[in-house]
Amino acid sequence: MLLDISGEKIPVNSQACKAKLHPRLNGSPVDKESYASLFPKPVLDQTPKPQIVELRTVISNSS
Repeated sequence: MLLDISGEKIPVNSQACKAKLHPRLNGSPVDKESYASLFPKPVLDQTPKPQIVELRTVISNSS
């Protein structure tokens, strides 16, 4: 899903997705800060992906 948001072609399996995404991160793939430069708030706010829209709604309602 994250590759799709960034306009990348989606690989056929999870390992291929990780191999494509992880080198672009600014740190460990388990550290949320590693994703900040690739997926800043404006990028996530503009995506129509239902999973991201729902996540934004849940997060904004829990604050």
